[in-house]
Amino acid sequence: MKILILTPYFPYPLDSGGNNAQFYMLDQLRQKVDITLACPTTTQENFIALQALLPDVDIKVMYLHTNNRSKFYRKYKVLRKQIKKTIKKVLSIFKIKPSVDMALLSVPIKSKMQFTYLFDNFNLKKDFIDFVAQKLNEQKFDIIQVEFTAFMSLGVVLPKDIQKIFIHHELGFVRTQREIDTLTKHNDGDTLLSAFLKQHEEFYLNAYDSIITFSEVDKVLMISELPEKKVYVSPFAIKSQTTKKVEFNELKSLVYLGGEDHYPNNDAVQWFIAEIMPKIMTQFPDIKFKVIGKWNKTTIDIYKEVKSVEFLGFVEDLVEAMKDSVMVVPLRIGSGIRAKIIEAFSSEIPVISSTIGIEGIPAVNGKHYFEANNSDDYIRIIQEIKSNKSLVHEIVLNSVTELVPLYDIAKCSEVRYEVYQDMLKK
Repeated sequence: MKILILTPYFPYPLDSGGNNAQFYMLDQLRQKVDITLACPTTTQENFIALQALLPDVDIKVMYLHTNNRSKFYRKYKVLRKQIKKTIKKVLSIFKIKPSVDMALLSVPIKSKMQFTYLFDNFNLKKDFIDFVAQKLNEQKFDIIQVEFTAFMSLGVVLPKDIQKIFIHHELGFVRTQREIDTLTKHNDGDTLLSAFLKQHEEFYLNAYDSIITFSEVDKVLMISELPEKKVYVSPFAIKSQTTKKVEFNELKSLVYLGGEDHYPNNDAVQWFIAEIMPKIMTQFPDIKFKVIGKWNKTTIDIYKEVKSVEFLGFVEDLVEAMKDSVMVVPLRIGSGIRAKIIEAFSSEIPVISSTIGIEGIPAVNGKHYFEANNSDDYIRIIQEIKSNKSLVHEIVLNSVTELVPLYDIAKCSEVRYEVYQDMLKK
């Protein structure tokens, strides 16, 4: 069985849920399937690293680039940084430093849609389409698999005589509606644009023979929109952290894991700081809110004077960084499955999640995780965690023994392989 996988995101390094979802499935499927992976671009460093990890996967990248910069450029960056630092010092002499109060936690009222999710779909470059056509001419494939919405439109130009399957990591029409629901107010233009994007999503999906979702919830939603389309459930796999677990003795911090480039993370963190942290700071002043992942300096600077909020950036040892912490997932936008929650369960990290955050995972509130959708929920749960440590350990044990096995690498890859076999029977 030969499969061509087309993805806009090179699945290395393993620093995001999407990359992890792709990598671990590839790592297992390559034992049974002849795989060619095609991607627009990555660094030479990442290409070499992934090829070493997956030596029997034929990796095709249209454009490889390096991170090397000229000596002049490096000197320029150092000089620019020094100049900015000097200017800041000079200005601080004439400027009174403001006192820290709750006003620093507020964020501007969000009054219009971001719609960052589907726009990439219309920016697919012609040179990559030609690159894919060349690979199709060089060898024959039984199945073409397309990943992520940014590449969804490829389906309309792929050969009709080859089985095509789309991996839907996140349903666009669900995400856009949920984004509208977060607005303080919205107009007919927002609704019209959302409907327009939904029509395009359905048009592109109709070009595929089959669709894969990661959960039964998304499958039901997908079938409700495209009842004649064959939809499979095939969850991504995770690597179980069996050797090192997170130590939890007392609650010292609430941690969010995710980068700002994924807009639902941006919305979740800023909403949490504005709506939840003021009450937590009042009742539990010793508890910190820590954000792990890549965030822009502009966003970080908004909260730099708030002692209870810390942006840690990338951390080498996630397990150590999560010691005496609870993972919070206050997502208001999105669909699919949050890899961060499964990985938290695997590492024995207690989880507090919104209804949307936990969606797609068959977890039970109070048995596998704590559900919170507002500040009152968070205050109640924090009090419960601080007063009942045995409950926390019981919930962690339940999630490890009952939920983590559902996302075992071998099991998930076998489900995906059975999907491929079923497709080729047609």
